[in-house]
Amino acid sequence: SEQISAARQKKRSTSSFGEQGGSSVDKGLYESVITDATADAASQRPLEAGATVKVSGLVAAAQYNGKQGTILAAAGEDGRYSVRLEGGKELKVKRANLEEVHKFGAGI
Repeated sequence: SEQISAARQKKRSTSSFGEQGGSSVDKGLYESVITDATADAASQRPLEAGATVKVSGLVAAAQYNGKQGTILAAAGEDGRYSVRLEGGKELKVKRANLEEVHKFGAGI
């Protein structure tokens, strides 16, 4: 009786994600993992010439982080895209350092 009650209480406090009694920490961790996986999948999708991108995560050329540009050519054998930044500077950038920028309402 007391053991059964204690066992039920323990089960409620340790249940899986999304089930009644699961902790908000567990649910937050689950959502974070899903979000990260979705972001990783999007960051691996090939970019086409003409796509608008934002540069991020560069270490050696950090001054270009946050800058927007346009893909001039698909990734070459080295896996880098040719990107023309606003202002005319051209860079070769890895896909992992490019985030596609969607311009809503263009052409309306």
